[in-house]
Amino acid sequence: MAHSSELRWTGAQASIADASRTTLNALNTAEEVYQELNEVYQYAGGTDQLVADQLFLDIITSEARNPAVANSEEVARVTDLKAAIQALHQLWQTMTNVAVTQADRAALLRRMS
Repeated sequence: MAHSSELRWTGAQASIADASRTTLNALNTAEEVYQELNEVYQYAGGTDQLVADQLFLDIITSEARNPAVANSEEVARVTDLKAAIQALHQLWQTMTNVAVTQADRAALLRRMS
């Protein structure tokens, strides 16, 4: 079996090391965001609607909505955000050797990309 790759140890090792650092840094950053979002959920009352009200407060205020609540599109965006950050948190957990259930985390992340 032949191949056309010109990849050698130095290039392969450097590419893998760079990808590893990038992934670890991204998952650590995502975990920080996860913890911060958990605080928002606790502060706001724990429902997607209440969190959307909190996260979209500047928009709600500027539009002078009465009552001051997030609309259904904003709540849906928060629901997607929550699914994506939970997927990232679970990837972080696997990185730190915590067992998680199987799921299509890539599909959850694609919704936010």
